Amino acid sequence: MLREILFRPVNRRSRRLGDDIGAKPDFAGFQEMAKPARAATILFVDDEEACLALASRAADRAGVRAVVTTDPQNVLLVVRREQPDLVVVDVLMPQFDGWDVLAALRNDVVTRGIPVVMTSVIDQEARALESGARDFVPKPITAEALLRVLAKQEIGSRPAYIDGTVNRAFRLSPERQ
Repeated sequence: MLREILFRPVNRRSRRLGDDIGAKPDFAGFQEMAKPARAATILFVDDEEACLALASRAADRAGVRAVVTTDPQNVLLVVRREQPDLVVVDVLMPQFDGWDVLAALRNDVVTRGIPVVMTSVIDQEARALESGARDFVPKPITAEALLRVLAKQEIGSRPAYIDGTVNRAFRLSPERQ
């Protein structure tokens, strides 16, 4: 009996490998399943944990996933592991400052395509844009500022709700789906 079950042909007619090449599959009875949206991921790099906590809350309000690090020297490792859609870097950090982080991200083949936004309490927007950053956001970072940056960079995954309103410009770019 076990032998009959194990060696019973699945299909009555004989099939050879490759017989179904080019045949159109029959999906009758199946409904197309919606692919769940992946929340955009932002990596925040700052030496101050209080600023990272504020940025993380702003990201949560903006409907995106936040990854934070206080170690600017390991940014390349974190970026490769987390694959963020955007990196937000504080300019003023000891030893390895935001400009060093930006240069490292721009010089690496894997990370040079990831948009980098610089942030600081000091207005350094002109230098940030000249250095290769895509945008500059003054501190403290708010959810509204994040939404503006994400919409400008065409990064996102789902409508973001802020104070009961929906920001429809916030969508996942096709290459990141």
